[in-house]
Amino acid sequence: MKIFITKNEYRDLLDLLYIADWVLSGTKIEKDDRVTKYKSIFQRIYSYAKDFGFEDLVETDKIRDEYFQDNDFQRRSSVHELIDEYDIDSFWPELINQLVDRDLFLQGIDVKFLREMTIEERIELEEPIRDKYETEFEKNGLLNLKI
Repeated sequence: MKIFITKNEYRDLLDLLYIADWVLSGTKIEKDDRVTKYKSIFQRIYSYAKDFGFEDLVETDKIRDEYFQDNDFQRRSSVHELIDEYDIDSFWPELINQLVDRDLFLQGIDVKFLREMTIEERIELEEPIRDKYETEFEKNGLLNLKI
């Protein structure tokens, strides 16, 4: 099977690959074998950059026989704005979830007990704590958060 895409679609695909690569390895220092299969797909798609006229966005390391998005890619794409929005949108709910879990743990409620609860029971238990943090963060952001 073959997939035919336009030049504009290929350019958009480069943005999507950037986002995927950011999620898969943007915060990792060491190599993660779980992403190897995805990296090989990235390589195949990057190999067509010259054919689509985007050799200025994808560089070739001839020694390692690898392709990668050039250092200026981020500057020439609005894709990082999307990543930043995602980070902001996911930060607050994740922070609240972690604080709710911590508070329940400090109350002596263990994970095994939580897993045995129905979703309704768990919501009833968590909701007052969650509401407290949501109200606080909406009002003050991180201003009152102390370690």
